Amino acid sequence: MAHCAEVTRRQETEDIQMSPFLSLPLDMGHQRAEDILELNIAQSKEELEALDHRLKDSDFRKRVIHHLSLIGGASPGDCVRRVMRAVATNIVWSHFSLKGKREKLPLIDTALCKVIKHAVMKCKSDLGEKDVECYIAETLKHVPAQLKKHVQDRLPVPAELE
Repeated sequence: MAHCAEVTRRQETEDIQMSPFLSLPLDMGHQRAEDILELNIAQSKEELEALDHRLKDSDFRKRVIHHLSLIGGASPGDCVRRVMRAVATNIVWSHFSLKGKREKLPLIDTALCKVIKHAVMKCKSDLGEKDVECYIAETLKHVPAQLKKHVQDRLPVPAELE
């Protein structure tokens, strides 16, 4: 019986000590409505250009960087791929190279490239801008192969091969 009284007394003491924490607003630790960012994956070059234009607004740009930096990845390359996949489809990325070589559009001079770099550097703090640029270039280089693989995976298997 004395043991039960001691446990009750300890619990009451802990409840008093915890009471300041229990009175915190219920939404604490959750995103506020103004922090929620709906970033749609660009399905066309035009949508990507529209996003790039919206990124000229510094408040929106900061929110996008924060949003993309939360995506993360196991390695720096994985982080870059995941961030880029969250921004646009491989079909859209197939029109770009980092510096605009091979009749492709340059990504390097866009606000979007700066946002991707900052988001990845925020996520992987040991990387510099040039490192992230190399990962972006490498990702863009492999986009056509990824598209080809995706198309081949979707093709029906000919009857003679089954």
